[in-house]
Amino acid sequence: MQNSKTCARLRATRWPVDGWEAGADTAEVRRLAEYWATSYDWRTHEARINALPLELKRRARRSGLR
Repeated sequence: MQNSKTCARLRATRWPVDGWEAGADTAEVRRLAEYWATSYDWRTHEARINALPLELKRRARRSGLR
């Protein structure tokens, strides 16, 4: 099951100019966003994070992983 809010936000992204002008190759970032919106198994990775000991979960949240 996909995280519908995250997938919707990925699909609604407004992309900058192509190339490296924005700091990363736009084509590669678009490819990753498409993968995350359509194929990435969010729930599996969420479960893996939730299975970690509490201190690791805190560190993951502070670093933006969840």
